[in-house]
Amino acid sequence: MNYLKLIRINIKSVCTEAPYFRPLLSTLVIYLIFVYLLTLNPFRFSLSYFNYYFQFRRGCLATIIGGSSVDDIILNLIMLFPLGLVIGALFRAIQIKVKQSVIIATGVGFFISLSIELCQIFLPRSTSGIDTLTNTIGAGIGAWLAYPIKEFDSQQILKKLYNRGSLFYSRVIMIYCIVATLTLMLPVYFNTFRNWNESYHLLVGNEATLNRAWSGTIYKLSIFNQKFNEREVEQLYAIDFHQETPAELSKGLLIEYIFNNPPVKINGILKDSFVLSPHQRSSFDLNEQGGIILKNDSLICTPMPVTELVHSLKKTNQLSVAICFQPKNLQQDGPARIISLSKDTDHRNFTLGQSGSLLSFRVRTPLIGSNGSKVELITHPILTTDKPQFVIATFHRGESKLFYNGKIVSAIIYNTSHYLPLLIGLGNNRFGKAAFCFMLLFPFGWLARGLVSIKWWKSIVSSIIIIFPFLISSLINNFYFKHTFDLHLFYLCCFISLLLLVIGLIYEWLCTQ
Repeated sequence: MNYLKLIRINIKSVCTEAPYFRPLLSTLVIYLIFVYLLTLNPFRFSLSYFNYYFQFRRGCLATIIGGSSVDDIILNLIMLFPLGLVIGALFRAIQIKVKQSVIIATGVGFFISLSIELCQIFLPRSTSGIDTLTNTIGAGIGAWLAYPIKEFDSQQILKKLYNRGSLFYSRVIMIYCIVATLTLMLPVYFNTFRNWNESYHLLVGNEATLNRAWSGTIYKLSIFNQKFNEREVEQLYAIDFHQETPAELSKGLLIEYIFNNPPVKINGILKDSFVLSPHQRSSFDLNEQGGIILKNDSLICTPMPVTELVHSLKKTNQLSVAICFQPKNLQQDGPARIISLSKDTDHRNFTLGQSGSLLSFRVRTPLIGSNGSKVELITHPILTTDKPQFVIATFHRGESKLFYNGKIVSAIIYNTSHYLPLLIGLGNNRFGKAAFCFMLLFPFGWLARGLVSIKWWKSIVSSIIIIFPFLISSLINNFYFKHTFDLHLFYLCCFISLLLLVIGLIYEWLCTQ
């Protein structure tokens, strides 16, 4: 407790005697936040990992000692070295003795490292007491190295940087705001169909490898190179599934199959190009209501690749798949392929499939990958076996929606926030999304707080600036691409803004008398 009090007193002294040390402290705060985010990735905390650690053959000793390579030791020594160096530079500036500086830096480094290792016990990561030891030593070495170099005058160096930086401070914030805004818009530009393969066949009821069979009745299938709004979906749902899509709703209709009786009736601007034929091993029956009943691992597919279809979809980067079907049962999984434009289970342009009573919608883009499963729209349980069901799945530059019997499914919309972690390789889970947004927006908000102490109400105002890049990017996406407002990303921005405010107030309490 005495050391915590001493730390606060020393920080106050530094900020009072040399206000240009405040930017260095701010940078240190951001650095430590990044350390936590990177060391706690993928953020899948679970008690099962905790139990796993203590079931090692060597018991608890394995967790305490662990195993570290030479590379790990070097990286762990470096990880908290900047922390110790900054603490040493600050304390040297106010003439604190080297011994006291090293003790405080080592203590801070130890508690930071210990907290990381304790958290990693609940993650699918390795943890080790050796890591804590090397992190602590690295912080202590950093603090000690700030003293022996007599020519190293931290006050003069930071004073010059402070004076130079003050001249360009507003420009730096403006540039950061632009960079953050553009980053939030990147998924829209990455999620196109430019990497779609033109050699795939259109498949109904199975994968080309015949190992993802779907059983049920297909009544009607339509593919459009445009997306639909809720009003248009309701109009399409009102059409009898034995009828062709009327002219007033057929804008963008590329191909439409009505499975009344063989041969399958085809409509759309590409109707002369892609006839569906049963695979040689397939068998099917006719339904009394009209429609084809697929059974026994059947597959209906185009004999030739649907190159023209892919070309038409690439022109708009929009896709809508409308299908009327009735599953045979709710035990089908894989997901079982209702319709797919693919080569095998790992390579596809798009797929609409069934997993139990759920629907799965995958679309390939340069950001999502060749399998389209990194961001997969999966509904809650909606399917039944007692009647035909009408589904429309749409995709436009990352915005993915699914409508069931004319209504959007529980407001499920996949948008910008679902793709952001993929930009830097973070896992696509809720913690990965939060971590990416935090690493992008928190430094921006922290910079906006200013280089000098500010009043609490100004701290609130400066915290809200985090939402600006989101608002600007959302308005552009809505105006230009007609994208839906991403509420998930908005909530993340609000949470980060609140967290910034709390950390900022604690920081001001440490730095002021």
